[in-house]
Amino acid sequence: MVATYTDGDGEIPFNLQEFYEELPEIDLSGKVFGVVGSGDSELYPDAFCQAAIDFEKAFEATGATKGADTVKIENAAEDDDIDTLKAFVAALL
Repeated sequence: MVATYTDGDGEIPFNLQEFYEELPEIDLSGKVFGVVGSGDSELYPDAFCQAAIDFEKAFEATGATKGADTVKIENAAEDDDIDTLKAFVAALL
């Protein structure tokens, strides 16, 4: 599972760039993945949660199976997001 935010105009955060770049080299066939992302649709409507979208595509390219739909959160998680995140984790277990 990866939880990320989207930096600037759709970039992968600096602290996750190396992992993201190495991910395509890993065979994750038979493994399950999930991605959670946060972003700001008001300031960056064209890049909302782009890092999460990019990670989802990268995991799919490794042969891994998506265990739950990618969760996209507007800025910081609120009460309704917590319920969504709980369901996300339950689906991955």
